[in-house]
Amino acid sequence: MPNTKLTLTLLFSLFLTIFFGVQGHSQIEQFTPIITSDSLEKNFERDKTEARELAERLNLPVRLEMEDGTISELMRFENRRPVYYITHNAGGADMINTSELYSGGSAGLNLSGEGQLLGIWDGGAVRTSHIEFEGRAEQKDGATQLSGHATHVAGTMVASGIDSSARGMSWAADLHTYDWNNDNSE
Repeated sequence: MPNTKLTLTLLFSLFLTIFFGVQGHSQIEQFTPIITSDSLEKNFERDKTEARELAERLNLPVRLEMEDGTISELMRFENRRPVYYITHNAGGADMINTSELYSGGSAGLNLSGEGQLLGIWDGGAVRTSHIEFEGRAEQKDGATQLSGHATHVAGTMVASGIDSSARGMSWAADLHTYDWNNDNSE
């Protein structure tokens, strides 16, 4: 006479194997794709290379630097259309009244950014030796092509106020800087 308990166990195992791809009584694990900085970097490199090749065939610019300091750079194509990153900084700290957050400001918060680490991804390297943030800004990705715009934005963020009209939003914070290439993986 067959062992009913053994038969049910075998049938249950077979059921799990057929319908869920597992054997025995193990837990079913859900597949979750993992996005890593390495995979993002590979995607960026692939997209950038393809964009450069297509831009060359279509006679499109890959990088433009205008007289006013604006930079635009081709990153990739989406739906056969070029995607450019473009710099702009419309008045920065003054525009949003960050001085109200400083010591003596109308908000009464006395914020300085001290002990904070900020990050910037922009159209080129920041001049980290600038007097307003020297020793507090570090170019992390090895970019070497200096950008006036990136340096200006860094000042908007962390300039210490040696020139009182140049004080940044978080004037005592540290800053890690990157160019905008490979920004997702960084």
